[in-house]
This record gives sequence, C-alpha cells and structure tokens, in this order.
Amino acid sequence: MGKYLSHFSLLLFGSLLPTTNASDQVKVELFTIKPSICVVEEGQSCTQYFTFHWRLDREIDTCLHQQKLEQALHCAKKTKEVKIDLAIDIDATSAFRLKTADHIALDERTIDVRILGKEVRQSRRHLWSVF
Repeated sequence: MGKYLSHFSLLLFGSLLPTTNASDQVKVELFTIKPSICVVEEGQSCTQYFTFHWRLDREIDTCLHQQKLEQALHCAKKTKEVKIDLAIDIDATSAFRLKTADHIALDERTIDVRILGKEVRQSRRHLWSVF
C-alpha cells in the first residue's frame, strides 16, 4: 500500500509542476539595431535615433529594455514583428534586451560607442603625394 501511495504522490506532485515544451518557447527570428556603432568626440555622449527591428515566430507581448534601466523603452502588445525608431542617449557601449511580458529575456544586442581619436581626424597624405 505504501509503495502505491508514494507513486501516486509522485504523479500528483509531477502534475503540479509547470511544464515547458520546446514548442512553448518563443523563437526570435530577427533582432537588429541600426546603426550598431556610434562614433563620438571624447567626452561627448551618443545622442541619435536608432532603428530597433524584431520578428518572432508568433504573436506575443514584448518589451525592449536598455541595460541598467528598469523601465522599458518600448512595449508591443500581441505582435509578431516590430520596427521602431527611438531617440537614445548613451555614454558608453550599452546592451538592449528583448523580453516577454513575463520578463523572460529573448535576445540581446549592443550599440557600440567609440571615441573618435586624434589620429582619425588628421588628414592622411601619402608620402609620394605633392598635394
């Protein structure tokens, strides 16, 4: 009797656990940020419009989050594909995460902030050039 009771309790406990199938997981077909590089003068921040584009395998609620910010930059309800231009101001390379409404991270991309160096600003002249 005890043997059957332990099997029954295992079955009951197992049925209470959430199940996740591979088919239940959302697949990100596309996630891009353009431009992905921002070149700035030393001491300046990168302030410009960036195009965020994502496409999923099905319609769900999604939100775009910037690294270290609690509030979402943009949320979309029951959509499969989103393309949006957002004005962003960042001081250093930052990660942007695409999450579900349940805060499950789906994908991540970065915007790389590069400092324009003096050697890049100088005009380059070939030694053989007369002009």
